Amino acid sequence: MDAQKLSDIIEKALEQTGGFNEDDCKKIADHFSEGLDAYVALARFILAPEEYSAKEIDDLVTSFITKVHSHISALHGLMANREIPVEDLAHRLISGEKLKPEERKSVKKNGIGVDELIRSICSVLMREGHFPPQAKVWTPGEEVYDGAFLELMKDGHCRFHFQKARELDAFILEEGRCVVLDKVEEAITRYIQWRWKDGIDGIAINFK
Repeated sequence: MDAQKLSDIIEKALEQTGGFNEDDCKKIADHFSEGLDAYVALARFILAPEEYSAKEIDDLVTSFITKVHSHISALHGLMANREIPVEDLAHRLISGEKLKPEERKSVKKNGIGVDELIRSICSVLMREGHFPPQAKVWTPGEEVYDGAFLELMKDGHCRFHFQKARELDAFILEEGRCVVLDKVEEAITRYIQWRWKDGIDGIAINFK
């Protein structure tokens, strides 16, 4: 494959997946394609390293580092410009995942919108029937899910549950309450306010 064809394929793929502006897509593609010869030489070596002499290996390593280093440095800088989809961050936050430093930085200043969290929770609720998905209404003999959770009803309404296990016995329900809400969005908003009123994983929630 020639360098220009590789560059065109990479540029088109980056434009389709989003996250980079048009100019950065082209720059990233060019940096990858300009190092094509070095990558091909390294690939050939990896397939049959025993066929190379010590001098040939030294030359290959030196050439690879010289040709690729500047491109890698430039690519690292361009990655910092990538726009991280807010919906992806919202889904990972509600799932309890820890964000990477650069991801955290992208939402730390202005916080994350409550609408993004509502959409993410709603998608899980529609798919699993409960949120968090591992939560469920207690039945005798089973371990109590401790805390609040949402349950989507067949009629489209939503139950907001709160359960508390007996101290020292997680299989006995000490307290259980339930409120039925007509609108799923209202139920999710109440859940967010109950669970993350002070922010989610150190990130403020914008309720405006």
